[in-house]
Formats: sequence, C-alpha cells, structure tokens
Amino acid sequence: MPSASRRPWRRTWPVAAISAVRRPRSATASWRWSETIDRLRLLIPALLTLAVGGAGIACIRTWRADLPDPVATHWSGRTPDGFDSVDGVVTILAVVTGLGVAVCLITLIRAVPSLAQRLTAGIACWTAVFVVVLMTPVIGAQRGLVDAAEAPLRFWVILPALVAASLAAGAAGWAVPSRPSGRVHDPIGEVPTAAEVPVPPVDWHGRGVRLRLDRETVEFRGLGGLIRIRIPLEKVVRAEVVRVDPFADFGGWGYRIGAFGRFRGVKGFVGRRGEAVLVVHTDAGGPGSQAREIAVVDDARAAAGAINALRAHR
Repeated sequence: MPSASRRPWRRTWPVAAISAVRRPRSATASWRWSETIDRLRLLIPALLTLAVGGAGIACIRTWRADLPDPVATHWSGRTPDGFDSVDGVVTILAVVTGLGVAVCLITLIRAVPSLAQRLTAGIACWTAVFVVVLMTPVIGAQRGLVDAAEAPLRFWVILPALVAASLAAGAAGWAVPSRPSGRVHDPIGEVPTAAEVPVPPVDWHGRGVRLRLDRETVEFRGLGGLIRIRIPLEKVVRAEVVRVDPFADFGGWGYRIGAFGRFRGVKGFVGRRGEAVLVVHTDAGGPGSQAREIAVVDDARAAAGAINALRAHR
C-alpha cells in the first residue's frame, strides 16, 4: 500500500509536468511563427521583381497587334538605330526578370550575412525593375506606327524608371530581416591593452574610413559618411589586431563582407593591406550571439588597445 508521503507527489506531478511542457510549447510555437514570418519576408524581393517583370511582359504582349515588327530599341540622338523583334524584346525582359529573381533568392541562404543579403536583393531588384520600367513605355510609345524608324524617343521615361527601381530596391532591402549570428567567435588575432586609459574622443584614420572611440561608443565611418556603424561600448566583447589582405581575405577593396575563411561574416572597411582593428560585439541575439566589424587604420594596435582599456575601465 503506498505511503502517505507519496500521495501528494502523485497528485502534484501531473499538474507540474503539464505546466512544464506547456511553457516550452508556447515559446517554441512563438519562435516558429517568427521564423516563418522572416522566411516569408525573404521572398518579397524575388516576388516583387517577378511581379514587375511579369507586368511589363504582359503589357508588351497585349500591345503586340498594334506594334511594328521589329520595334526600335536604341536611339542615336533622336533617331532609332537599333531594332529587335517583339519576341526578342519579351525574351530580353524575361531573362532580366529571371536573373533578378534568381539573385534575389540568394537571400534564402542562411549562411550569407543579412547585410550582404540586403545589398544583393536591393541591387538585383533595382536592375530588373529599372530595365522593365524603362523598356515598357518605350515600346508602348510605338503602338500604331507602321515603321519603327519613326518611333519617338521620350527622355522623361528615365525618371519614372529610376524612381520605381529605387523604391523597389528600398522595399527589397527592408524585406530582408536582420538576424542574430547565433555564434560566439574565438579570437583570431592579438588582444592588446593600452597601458593607460585613453581620454576620448580619439580618432584613427585609414583609407576611406575613420574609427572613433568616445565614452559610449565605437564608431566606424566610411564612404564619405554614407556608411556609419555605431557600437555601444557596453556591447563590445573585445578588440583584436589582425593582419588583412583585402583581395585574399575579402575579394577586393573598400567596404566588404567576408564570405569565407576566418573573416566569414566580418563587415567593414579594408582599403589596403596591413593591420586592422577587429571589434567583436554582441548583437540582437544577446551574449550568445556575436558580430564582428573591421577597419584597416593607422596604428591599429593602439586603437584596439585603447578600446579594450576603456571597455575594462567602465
């Protein structure tokens, strides 16, 4: 016969077990729903490109009976000097749209950093939309003509094409969500510390970049101020000194995103070969999720040491 001391355990165990199971299920369901929304957002650039391209192709095919064949596709001044068949124009727009959609689908690859996904989707969407929105009214203006040599050139169509392409690129970039890296990075270089705590603000300069340290933030600024990365000092994990070869490590010069090797996922300014400051900091994922920014600057060792010293002094 069971003892009295076991009865309370038997009564309370199912309640405790159900409560313990329900909480993770709720959290898991919420996480899965958020993950689903993010995945659906990743499809927006490709769907937007496909919608605009499909609309342009549909318009030209609808106008086919009213268009001369061939149609004018290029002008020298105001005189047409390049022609193509209607089917040829439709094929070109279909290829441009297809390539744009294919490139936009790179955003579905999780290994690609979110900033690279945004840039890729934005550029692909901009290019495809610009070509389609430019060509569609140019072809439409030739309806009713017997000879495409009489086709007028309307320069104003460039403006709506630029506006539409820029809006589409902005929407594509917005649609790609930021996501935490979910990774903790081990040091890949030396982690120096300055002998004395610097008196901020302090600046270090490189080719096309300025690194500024003040009492609250570490700021990377480059491309004439077009790109600014501000990292709260409280989120800085450490600053390292690493040696960088722009072409071998990043595939080129300027503002780059590492795609492979020890700099995979690293973002920053690599204007020349030499020592760089690599700042490791926590991102939106919390302590267990880190991002890395880099800049090749003069006296990178002093810059990394100053960041570490000021961080430790806080």
